[in-house]
Amino acid sequence: MKVVVAALFMAALISCTPEERALDPSMGPGGNQPRPGGSITFGVLGEPKTLDPYSRQASDLTYAIVDPLYPSLFTFNPDRTTAPELAEGITISGEEVVISLREDARWTNGAPITAHDVVASWRRSRKGSGFSVVQDMRTDGARTVVATGTAENWEEVLATDAPVLPMGSFDPRVTGGPFEIVDRRRGSGITLERSPGWWGDEALLERVVIQHIDSVEIMLELLRLKRLDVAWVPSTVNLEQRLDRAGLGSTARFVGERIVFDGPSARALAGAVDEEALGADLLREDGDVLGRRATGKLPPGFALAVPHGDELLALLQRAIQIQLADRGVRMDQLETDVATFYGSWRERSPAEARLLRTQGAAPGTVALSRVRSYIAWSGDIEGIGWGGSRPLTTLESWWLP
Repeated sequence: MKVVVAALFMAALISCTPEERALDPSMGPGGNQPRPGGSITFGVLGEPKTLDPYSRQASDLTYAIVDPLYPSLFTFNPDRTTAPELAEGITISGEEVVISLREDARWTNGAPITAHDVVASWRRSRKGSGFSVVQDMRTDGARTVVATGTAENWEEVLATDAPVLPMGSFDPRVTGGPFEIVDRRRGSGITLERSPGWWGDEALLERVVIQHIDSVEIMLELLRLKRLDVAWVPSTVNLEQRLDRAGLGSTARFVGERIVFDGPSARALAGAVDEEALGADLLREDGDVLGRRATGKLPPGFALAVPHGDELLALLQRAIQIQLADRGVRMDQLETDVATFYGSWRERSPAEARLLRTQGAAPGTVALSRVRSYIAWSGDIEGIGWGGSRPLTTLESWWLP
């Protein structure tokens, strides 16, 4: 059984490393120029517990959805370079950073976006946010922020998971990005429309419906049937081949997505994983294994949880269970919906360990590997690409020919 599992996982992990395929965001393959108008449906796996990016229950999906709703001091371009968004200028002197804000930035209620909003957002930020490298921040008038801290690239840091909220608080009725929320239905989806008060380059799409999908299998079928236009698809077994067979376009990149363990038994479990059986040698050749496994003592019986609908994590969970059974360790498999798994189970999980995906390094976790992130689409949509680590960072640049 162990040999079979090893072979199965070698195939699974090979599927996470296709050649990167990306689109030119400035022009379609037929040479078409961007034009405004139209709507699309965008699929994501599961539903976030909250849309407040600074809530304790915020997840990577939370940040993905608020990317087009709230501005940051800096943002990522489609080619992954950075550009000012709220910031008008930045001056760096040692560990002091002075950022001036543009005058025309407004919330959807017409109020100006000020330095007080930036500082209040920094105060609420959590580990993992770009704001977390800032040791101190204060206002110097309504349009100037003074921060202290150390960073190699301040613009990139402040473009990463550091949205500015009105006085640091989430309010779905008051946003400040190129899109605004016009409808939200729990268990179904969120409808965004182009914001008439947006002060940057106008979004090309008129409307985007973000639809919550229960599993990767359902997501791929909806794409094939053209009931989804675009989807953020978790890497899984033979994904590139499955997309090609369905006639779907895709772009895949290493943009910081990792598979990690967390929980009280995370370090011990990571130390017990058989790297050869999980295909880690092959991943190491592709640069995907993130260091040596941690060490520790596993309890004689424990549970490992994964989110429902994530094929690759479920397959890994089963393989680890088989490995540990060969050593006389009983491991139970648990799963729950994505919102609970990445929400309340972050703080209090019934499992001693969880296997999950994160964008970038997540505090308190032990990394197993990095994997490619995918965007797949079923129709003629232009401008799709990776700005930062999540697919909706450059949503205002997407368009229908």
